[in-house]
Amino acid sequence: MATRPRPIPVNHEAWLEYVEGRLLVYWGHYPRVDGTIEAHAVTEALVVEEPGSTPKPLALRRVKEGCPRGPCLEARVSRQPALALVAYQRRATKAGGAWYTGLDALTARAAGLEPEESLLITGLAKLCTTPGCPATGHPLDAAISDGRATILAYDTPTKAHVTIYSRGGDKLLETEAAELQLPPNTYVIVAKRDIPTTSTRHTTHRMIAVITLHQPNP
Repeated sequence: MATRPRPIPVNHEAWLEYVEGRLLVYWGHYPRVDGTIEAHAVTEALVVEEPGSTPKPLALRRVKEGCPRGPCLEARVSRQPALALVAYQRRATKAGGAWYTGLDALTARAAGLEPEESLLITGLAKLCTTPGCPATGHPLDAAISDGRATILAYDTPTKAHVTIYSRGGDKLLETEAAELQLPPNTYVIVAKRDIPTTSTRHTTHRMIAVITLHQPNP
């Protein structure tokens, strides 16, 4: 039987922060936390301890209390890493004006629903703590060097909706761009891009990338 219709956060995104030996994965709209991402949605969690070193898997656990901003997924690390990332995939289908989580168009029809819109959501939360921030080859990502960001879809520069925030949560910039100069005090970069598909399962592929610069852009 289909999941009971309920509003779900199809526009939410995950982001990473580092706090004293802890990598914290938050869920919501930076800086506001709204619950936690489903653990089963996480497809990859890696840490690079030093630039150029071999990535290591992260063991994430859910923490309801004790994270500075609210509930989170947490991984303990021995030191501040050069880079960490968490990738995830979710599905959501709109039918009868309500969103169903975990259903694509085919499973929605099998449950007796008439899909109006169906999303495949692939997301990336990436944390960089050293100058520069390399791309990682995920569906949507950003490479950062010398205070400039290049938005990449499958390693190809592409225009996306980009919003930039300070550590305190102030919105510094909102634009559509493939390349841009980062404003001073850039801490979190949120990039989103929707691509129509011809798939029988999804009408839209929504790609999300959130990059956190542990040392804000000067």
